[in-house]
Amino acid sequence: MTATEARGPLPAMLRGGAVVTLVVGLLVSLVLAVTTGVGAALNAAAAALVVLAVFAVGVLALAAVLGSGDPRQTSSIAMVGAFVVYGGQLIALTALALLLHDQPWIDRLGIAAGGLSAVVAWQVGHIAGFARSRTFLLTPQVSR
Repeated sequence: MTATEARGPLPAMLRGGAVVTLVVGLLVSLVLAVTTGVGAALNAAAAALVVLAVFAVGVLALAAVLGSGDPRQTSSIAMVGAFVVYGGQLIALTALALLLHDQPWIDRLGIAAGGLSAVVAWQVGHIAGFARSRTFLLTPQVSR
C-alpha cells in the first residue's frame, strides 16, 4: 500500500480506543465488585460505557467534519474540527455530570474509577490505533 492509497487513520483509532476502553472498564468493574461492592462496580461500568460512547461519537463526528478522515487531505481543518468535537464532548459530559450530581444511587468512587480509567484507556488505545494505521504525517518526497 502506498502513501496515496492509504486510508485514513480514524477507523483504526476508533477500534483501538473502543477495545482498550471495554477491557479496562471490565477490569475496573470486576475489581470494584470484589473490593467495594456491586453498586460501585455497576457505576464504574456505566461511567466507562458513557466515556466510550462519547469518545466514539466524537471520532465519528470528526470523520464527518474531515470528510475522508485522511489528515494528509484535510490538514487545514483537522485541528479546528478536533477542537469543535472536543468542546462538544466536554459540554456533553459536563451537562451529564450536573444532571446526575445529586442522585442517591451514584457511587462516587465507582464513577470516578470507571470514568477516569476509561478516559486514560481510550487515549492510549486511540494513540495506539493511530500508530498502527501507519499514516504518514508528511508525504515522502522521492527525488529524481
